[in-house]
Amino acid sequence: MDYDFNSGRQDLSAHPFSTHFSNEDTRVTTRIDENNLSEMIWSCIHEGGHALYEQGLLSKNYGLPLGESISLGIHESQSRLWENNVGRSIEYWKYNYNKLKKYFEKQLINVSVNDFYKACNKVKPSLIRTNADELTITTYFNKI
Repeated sequence: MDYDFNSGRQDLSAHPFSTHFSNEDTRVTTRIDENNLSEMIWSCIHEGGHALYEQGLLSKNYGLPLGESISLGIHESQSRLWENNVGRSIEYWKYNYNKLKKYFEKQLINVSVNDFYKACNKVKPSLIRTNADELTITTYFNKI
């Protein structure tokens, strides 16, 4: 994703979120469930999308309207673009899968990149919004 760790950091929290103090201080949190790797993956990519948007703002405009995010809608569009259009693509996993396997070698030993990609895109409703798939997540927005 090219998140700049020199201008930010990543920590653990019960509920994933990102925050920023400037484009030079952008922080991301994630949740880890030892029995569900996908929870960490999607929260990292989603919150990373928020952080990349903030890191992309120009320092020279900090404190001015041009140096701030436009709206929560644009913010969410950037995080969902990363999560769903990039993170759920086969191209993303062909590039990143071997990196993931280095850390989860035992769990992914017999899982091909294509099988992993299919699992990432499996449609299965979840009671937790942040774990919902791309097809069924709209049911959460319809309840608002």
